[in-house]
Amino acid sequence: MFDLSHPIEDAMPVYPGTPPVHVAQRATIEQDGFAEKSLSFTSHTGTHMDAPAHMVLNGQTLDQLPLETFVGRACVVDVAEDGALIQQSTLQSAADLIARADFVLLDSGWWRRWKQPDYYQAYPTLSPEAAEWLATFKLKGVGVDVASVDPINADTFRIHGILFAANFVIIENLTNLDRLPRGRLFGFAALPLPIRDADGAPVRALAWLDAPTMPLS
Repeated sequence: MFDLSHPIEDAMPVYPGTPPVHVAQRATIEQDGFAEKSLSFTSHTGTHMDAPAHMVLNGQTLDQLPLETFVGRACVVDVAEDGALIQQSTLQSAADLIARADFVLLDSGWWRRWKQPDYYQAYPTLSPEAAEWLATFKLKGVGVDVASVDPINADTFRIHGILFAANFVIIENLTNLDRLPRGRLFGFAALPLPIRDADGAPVRALAWLDAPTMPLS
């Protein structure tokens, strides 16, 4: 099994303008007989999932979605060579695989910049044409290894809108994507915290290989 989640910790990176994360020790075994931490962070902290309600008025919240939305078969597509704008032609090379998948994970290699000053600067995003092409598949969601599917300086959230219109969930800030096999499907889950009326939530994202996982021609 492969952990694809950044750990939630005090003073971890957050999207510009977002309140900082605070994780503090509230009680210790030595002083209180038990250990407990206090947590303060927003619903889009670290590796997290966006629900349609994040951008769509009266859109579905995560707790309104069936549990099977968060689990399925996934494939990973290498998009690092595209640079700042992920092209439809790059995704089309994996069309047969995407057609069999529930989730598409895009590995740009940007996850390696986590905690570096430029993590939130000019990260790769889908072109509108690539997003529209993905939206033609019967997927449950799209995962990326960057802070957002839209550019940091976007005036609108066009890519979010395209993916939400296709009833996809969006998983952002994935990590460790180099550990995943290429050219085959694998098990994937991104389980959000059960927050009431959640526009988004941190997830524990993981992938696994199992007996039915066979290379696809």
